[in-house]
Amino acid sequence: MTEQEPPLNVANRTLSHISASPANTDIVKKEKTVDSEGNPTLSVRKNPEINSLPIEEKQNSTGAVIKTTYPVRKRTDYIRREVVMRIKHLENKKKMEMQILKTKLEVQMIKRKSALLEEERNKILLQKAKIEFEELKKSILT
Repeated sequence: MTEQEPPLNVANRTLSHISASPANTDIVKKEKTVDSEGNPTLSVRKNPEINSLPIEEKQNSTGAVIKTTYPVRKRTDYIRREVVMRIKHLENKKKMEMQILKTKLEVQMIKRKSALLEEERNKILLQKAKIEFEELKKSILT
């Protein structure tokens, strides 16, 4: 049986507005349920806060706690460790990208040098062919 809210009217609206709690306070919700064996259970839930898990407490009719999980807040050292790991990951990623770009630049430089060498080789072969042609021309004319 859950608690029912009173019907809304002008007086209740102003009271609820005045009694409204700030967002950072805990809100507790109680629920009574019956499990599969027919035992009534009481569930208590608090609102989750930032970096925490919801609290859930269940009690049977005798009042013994069946299951309780407490809020788990991320400790600051854990958060710092996560931040450091992200930063290191990004640094490693940037280093790898820089290494890839350097390698691509080296490949382009090698291609450029090989193209220049090929061009120079072709010029030399052309000059050599001209010289041979001139020699053949002289040998035919003589």
